[in-house]
Amino acid sequence: MASNNSRDVDLDFEDSDRFDDDSVCSYNSESSFVAFNWRGWKKINSKSQWDSVTKSEDRGLLKLTNLCAKVIAQKLPFELVETHHPPVPEELQLKISFYSFPDSEDDIRLYCCLATGSNEEFTQGEELYRQGAVSDCIQIGFQILAKVSKCPGVSNCTAPGSQYKVALSFDRCRIVKCSCSCGSANRVWCQHVVAVCLHRVKNANSVPMNAPISETLNTLQPVQLRKFAQFLLSSLNPTDILPPAQQLLDNLLSKSAAFNEIRDSPGAPDPTAGA
Repeated sequence: MASNNSRDVDLDFEDSDRFDDDSVCSYNSESSFVAFNWRGWKKINSKSQWDSVTKSEDRGLLKLTNLCAKVIAQKLPFELVETHHPPVPEELQLKISFYSFPDSEDDIRLYCCLATGSNEEFTQGEELYRQGAVSDCIQIGFQILAKVSKCPGVSNCTAPGSQYKVALSFDRCRIVKCSCSCGSANRVWCQHVVAVCLHRVKNANSVPMNAPISETLNTLQPVQLRKFAQFLLSSLNPTDILPPAQQLLDNLLSKSAAFNEIRDSPGAPDPTAGA
C-alpha cells in the first residue's frame, strides 16, 4: 500500500516498493497520482491497433480465423503450431505472428519504464516516432527489424551513425528481447527501441509480414537451398561468416561415434520462430 497526499491506494502487485514515489513513471507530467497495473498505464482516448487493422467489413466483427489466430498468439508457443499435424497453412501462421506483438502503446511504455526507471526514454522514443524516424521496418516471423534515423526529417543527413539498427523478438504478446546498435549503456529499452515498437503498434497493417525463416526453407527445393546458402555466404564479410560456416559443415558431416549436437539434432534453431 502506498500513500500520496494522505490518500491510500491499493496496488495489485507485489513489487510495489519500487513505485513508492508517485512521480516516477506517471503517464502525465502533473504531480497527481496516476493509477497503473501490470498491463500498462491507460492513456486517455488511446486506441489499440486492433481498432483499425482487425475489423472486417461487417463493422467490427472479427473473422473466425482472425479470432482463432489471436487466441493462439496470446496463449500458445509457436512450437506447438509448427509441430501440429496436419501442418498449419502459412497464411494462418502469418496471422498468428501478426497478433503475437503487443497491441497497445501502454504496454510498450510499461516495458520501458520498468527497464529504465523513468519516463524519459519513452518520451524521446515517442517523439522520434512522430518525426518519422523509423524506416525499413519488416517483420519476419516473431522478429521485427528496423532502422531509426538519428536526424529524422532530414533526407540528406550524412552524419556518422545517422541510423541505428533495432531488432525485437516477441512471443505471446510480450517483448522477450530487444537490441539496438546505439550501444546505450544499461539501457536496453532505449528511445530507438521504443520508436520501433510504437511504429509497429500504430502501423501494424503497413509493416511487411514474412513467415519464419524455417517455414520458408521447408518449401525450397535442393537446388534453391544451395543457391540460398551460397548467395548468403557471398553477401557477408568472409572473415566473419566463413570460419563458423566451415565449422558447422565439419560438425554436420562428422562421422565420429560421439554425440554431435548439430549432426544428431532432429531440428535446427530458428531465431524468427518464437520461443
